Amino acid sequence: MMSTPFGRESANGILDLVSEPGSTHRGGRRSDVDQAIRRAVYLSAADRTIVVGMLAKGMSTEEIANLTRMSQSTIRRRIRKLTFHLISDLFSFVLAHRGAWNADKRRIAELRFLQRQTLRETARKSGVSMHHVRLIEREIRHTFDLLHHELI
Repeated sequence: MMSTPFGRESANGILDLVSEPGSTHRGGRRSDVDQAIRRAVYLSAADRTIVVGMLAKGMSTEEIANLTRMSQSTIRRRIRKLTFHLISDLFSFVLAHRGAWNADKRRIAELRFLQRQTLRETARKSGVSMHHVRLIEREIRHTFDLLHHELI
């Protein structure tokens, strides 16, 4: 078990990112972890439990696994994916621009890009076809790519 400011065990280095303020261990920063914790509100309840438990409350993977009834390896894999998702440029783009979009596009963007819902779940919850979800998703990604490449 590793010692970290938040608790005992690391999720394959995710908590190692916060060993010291301003740390760049494994390419991460304390601000990335803080940002992931703040943005966890947009995740599903199950994913939010994992992120907040590990990053904010310092729970071990074993404790979270017992709480969620998942294996420790699943918890480690999900915390890694969720953390990188929450600090991604695409997540930031959707968060920043969704207010300017119509209600349909905003709902689809929130479900697909913020909450990481499946295509099928997004269509069901939005009351539209999967084809429509794909079109909106493609439009958002295209706009993101155009703006992202302009900034580089």
